Amino acid sequence: MKWFDTNQPHDSILIIASNGGKHGFINQKGKWVIKPIFEKVGIFGENGLAPVAFKQKYEWDYKWGFIDKTGNWVINPQFDDVYVFENGLAPIKLTGKWGSIDQTGKIVINPRFESIFHFDKNGLSLVSKKDKYGCTKYGYIDKTGNWVINPQFADAGRFKKNGLAFAELKGKWGYIDQTGNWVINPKFDNAYNFEKNGLARIKLNGKYGYIDTTGKYVANPQFDSAERFANNGLAIVQLDGKYGCIDITGKMVVKPIFDSICFIDFEKSGLARVQLDGKYGFIDKNSNFVINPQFDLVGFFAENGLAWGKLKDKFGYIDQTGNWVINPQFDDAGPFEENGLAAVQLNGKWGCIDETSKFVIKPQYDEQMIFYKNSIFIRQNCLWGIIDKNGKTIAEPQFGWLEFCTMFY
Repeated sequence: MKWFDTNQPHDSILIIASNGGKHGFINQKGKWVIKPIFEKVGIFGENGLAPVAFKQKYEWDYKWGFIDKTGNWVINPQFDDVYVFENGLAPIKLTGKWGSIDQTGKIVINPRFESIFHFDKNGLSLVSKKDKYGCTKYGYIDKTGNWVINPQFADAGRFKKNGLAFAELKGKWGYIDQTGNWVINPKFDNAYNFEKNGLARIKLNGKYGYIDTTGKYVANPQFDSAERFANNGLAIVQLDGKYGCIDITGKMVVKPIFDSICFIDFEKSGLARVQLDGKYGFIDKNSNFVINPQFDLVGFFAENGLAWGKLKDKFGYIDQTGNWVINPQFDDAGPFEENGLAAVQLNGKWGCIDETSKFVIKPQYDEQMIFYKNSIFIRQNCLWGIIDKNGKTIAEPQFGWLEFCTMFY
């Protein structure tokens, strides 16, 4: 199961579902909104259109078009491949080449590229084209299909809000502006996108560091690995096989002494999950242990302040002091969700408990439930169904595949 998380209203959610090998869309009550008649489907884009495909004569041959939220054709199936609409245009593939169409299905950029990306808000798209030697080169076009930056790079990225994009030339990476001029000369072994804080990761001589938009080092290339900055202003780095954290000045604020660090808790609970000598615990932003490493495995803290923990092959739930609130007794467990329930496994079957450890939904399902908005998706005998938080059946298991997506309208 795979889903696209969204903050859209519940009534704007459609779920891709399959039945008998065909795909369509259901709502959260398991009712078909668009019947399963398609071989392949994609998510709805910003204009309320979704790409769908029918199989042709051969197994590998599909023709793609676009439907609206009622399932009616807006653009008839005619393309070999497509992507969802973004900023008014959608990439399409015909006879092995990529171009773009508008929302009426009119081809506005003739298919002549090896690849084409969505246009950004500045009206530029990253495309690739083979040169006379058969080598793929990357450049940028405008919405009329004209070259703004000629294809000259071995690889490149999309422009970020600061107007810079990484690009590779002769095996080295740097950053260009929207005229194609080098702002930071190609001298790195690898380069990554600039983030909201104005910093970008780079790699040089096998080590990772961070630079600002002028190319000045904020953290010299010294780390074995480095991650993006989290919303709390910290980034996980690895040094001599151990993990720590730096801030946006490059200062090491969490000493690199841990076997692993996970930031997912820092955002809400102010605690970070760490591993040390094979055991898991939690530290605060000053790298002090709040919960000593003692668990075989732990999850993140939910809104109710509880996290699942594993000890001696059994799962239970701890509070933010590390004390057991629900003693380890389950074979497996998931986090508490917004509805106050958590999925747990007992004797090979999955059910749901509340915060008092009482079973609200008895263990009876083959796989871990998926909580999504107001519904709980369960799987039985290889088919997905839907129940409510009281265990009442909303839709019997009947769907072979579910994929959550947003309907924009």
